[in-house]
Amino acid sequence: MIIYTDASGVGIGAVLKQPQDDGVLHPVAYFSRKSRPAEMKKKAVYLECLAIKEALVFWQYWLIGRDFNVISDHKPLETMRVRARTDEALGDLMNYLAQYNFKIIYAQGKENVEAGSLSRNPVLESFENQDEVLTLVNFVMMRDIEKDQKTNREEIFQAKSITERQNIYFKKLKQRDCIFISGDLEGK
Repeated sequence: MIIYTDASGVGIGAVLKQPQDDGVLHPVAYFSRKSRPAEMKKKAVYLECLAIKEALVFWQYWLIGRDFNVISDHKPLETMRVRARTDEALGDLMNYLAQYNFKIIYAQGKENVEAGSLSRNPVLESFENQDEVLTLVNFVMMRDIEKDQKTNREEIFQAKSITERQNIYFKKLKQRDCIFISGDLEGK
């Protein structure tokens, strides 16, 4: 997956794309929202970083445990060279972003037209995401889940409502398919 993000003085925008069978990147989802009054006063590095964070929060359930790229037209973010910052709010954004396994790739604004258009013409009003952010606890990598499922096959086959998709076992809980993990992995 690739996420294109952009920020402007009026809003933030993002486009989630995936390569399809034809090898071409196609949009899968869009996100934009208006900036809050306090955000409009922030520096560009903060706004561009905020655009990434808000996109990740909005699509977090698709991104957790996956490798992906973020395309931004803000060069300092490419190597996360904002470590020497004095802005505490920017530090909080960077701390949140550390939960995900992604790489930021710089691209000029002309290569990021869709996200740029969304940031200048935001659709949603500014809002607080009630699902808000992931916590830093119990973050499990997909390779750990695969290893756990191979090691604990007997426990999987004793459970009820198990299905398999792409070599990963899921258990139906409250009408939803959830990745099956053993008691061993739950405690980590």
